[in-house]
Amino acid sequence: MAAGKATYLIVWKQSSQVYSAASLETAVKSPAPKGCTLDDRRILLASFLPDEEQFCVYPLTIVQIEEKLAEIEQKEAEKAKAKAERQAAKEQEEDDEEEELHGSPDTSA
Repeated sequence: MAAGKATYLIVWKQSSQVYSAASLETAVKSPAPKGCTLDDRRILLASFLPDEEQFCVYPLTIVQIEEKLAEIEQKEAEKAKAKAERQAAKEQEEDDEEEELHGSPDTSA
């Protein structure tokens, strides 16, 4: 089996297990293991410098993690809004087609 990318390492206080993620979004959205909280999380950027043959690990700050979370939430809100707009347009189109097939409802009673 081929190895996967491990751009970010996620470690938790109270746990010796090291988790990895290819993207910061995945690292940020990873749930806490049993017995840990999100406050116990540390996300580290992992990089290999081939010219110097050094493996480097850079911890992300709380601010960097919070900024990424805010960015993810904004993207999700935009996707939800676009989906709602598409659904509303689809429903309007279906209503218009229904009206064309059956004509306007007769309101003269």
